[in-house]
Amino acid sequence: MSFKTFKADVLVVGGGGAGLRAAIEASNRGVKTILVSKGRPARSGVTPLAGADLALDGKSLHEMGFPGDPEDSKEKFFRDIVIQGFYLNNQKLVEAYV
Repeated sequence: MSFKTFKADVLVVGGGGAGLRAAIEASNRGVKTILVSKGRPARSGVTPLAGADLALDGKSLHEMGFPGDPEDSKEKFFRDIVIQGFYLNNQKLVEAYV
């Protein structure tokens, strides 16, 4: 068995949306970049599902006539996202998202 050696300044693991974005940015900054992926770029992992990412708090859903918890709120929705993200989220971005 033979192996081929590659040299790069940056190795990006994963060809999903974040990996592709990281590889593009590294390349734009003039560094030799290699991206490795287990599947076809932008077609593996969760990237194909990202186009359907939509979330609303239950109160807003209820007010629009959809099933939803009228006791829910944007504030609770914000807290849920931050807690489920183990407080690692950029809370200003979460606030804008909510």
